Amino acid sequence: MVDIGDMVMLKSGGPEMQVEYVLGGDGTREKAAALRGYEDGDMVCSWSRTLPNGNIKIEKETFKAATLKRADNTPLD
Repeated sequence: MVDIGDMVMLKSGGPEMQVEYVLGGDGTREKAAALRGYEDGDMVCSWSRTLPNGNIKIEKETFKAATLKRADNTPLD
């Protein structure tokens, strides 16, 4: 099971990301995500990147659970 705060990354590579929210239930966030094709178990993740001017930008995106793995390379439960 994945919990808020766990570190994950895309199976295809990329930065480590922190799980901010796991979709589940029938709340407003879930309804909006369902309209974009997401379902229970998919995750909202955040990560940071350094811009050319040296500033740090926090990114946040929703990902399908099937595209993610734990940052330690173990599969999600």
